[in-house]
Amino acid sequence: MLLKVIAWLWIISGIIFLLKPSLLQKGLQKKGNKKLKGILFFILIGILSTLLAVAFKTRGPLPKVLALIGIIAAFKLFVFLRKKAASKIAEWLYSKPVVMFRGAAVVYILIGLSLLLFFK
Repeated sequence: MLLKVIAWLWIISGIIFLLKPSLLQKGLQKKGNKKLKGILFFILIGILSTLLAVAFKTRGPLPKVLALIGIIAAFKLFVFLRKKAASKIAEWLYSKPVVMFRGAAVVYILIGLSLLLFFK
């Protein structure tokens, strides 16, 4: 059940990003470094919840252990993300064309569809 909700969230956000990539790009430009760190945190939470849902859907202890290691590593990476790194990420995102955001939207949709189709 949780996996289906997460999959639909990936698909809906991908469709929104696909339809309005320029709004996403302008929104990121208006946000400061603190807001960007918050956005990165929510993206991290989305990826980690997907990882957890897939790990608990898969049989055996190995996927669960790998998911736990991945979660610890991701949070450690986020804690060490300094202002300088956030500003570098922001500058990199600002300079990218709208096509890159459309490509990211397609990836979001594909992740959501694969979660729906392969993990029933």
